[in-house]
Amino acid sequence: MDSDGEQLLIARAKRGDDVAYEQLLAPLVEPAHKLACGLLYDTHLAEDVVQEASMKAWRKLKNLRDGAFQSARLPLRQPGGRGAACGFHRSRRRFAL
Repeated sequence: MDSDGEQLLIARAKRGDDVAYEQLLAPLVEPAHKLACGLLYDTHLAEDVVQEASMKAWRKLKNLRDGAFQSARLPLRQPGGRGAACGFHRSRRRFAL
């Protein structure tokens, strides 16, 4: 996707267009899931982590500065994201029945 197309999708997503957000997110989900699987060794937990990261990114999208999408990729892929994935795993173990 070219930069202009990405900027258009970002603008639409910021206005609440969930289809535009899904298009922005689509190329990121599989790599994030693979990373989470490698960290957690559990496909279901990895799916939960990616979903949580996706929701966190959606909630923070309105704060995104123009041209900053590359650095605002899924929180799981950002520095500290690995710790967040492992912390998510630990909290899930604590409350498991």
